[in-house]
Amino acid sequence: MAQFSCQICDSEFKSYNKNAKYCSQKCKGKAYIKHSIKKCKICRKEYKPIRATSKFCSLKCC
Repeated sequence: MAQFSCQICDSEFKSYNKNAKYCSQKCKGKAYIKHSIKKCKICRKEYKPIRATSKFCSLKCC
């Protein structure tokens, strides 16, 4: 088992996988969201969208 540093949160973790990059599924999910940061059309808050066509930061602003 080798020691690694997560590429998203920088926490240390151990893994048998010699190519491990992320400490958890949560960090892995964050790494795969490739859409650029947008501003919400309603509240103007910056957010990282899940879909490229997203226009709002949350359900409250829809």
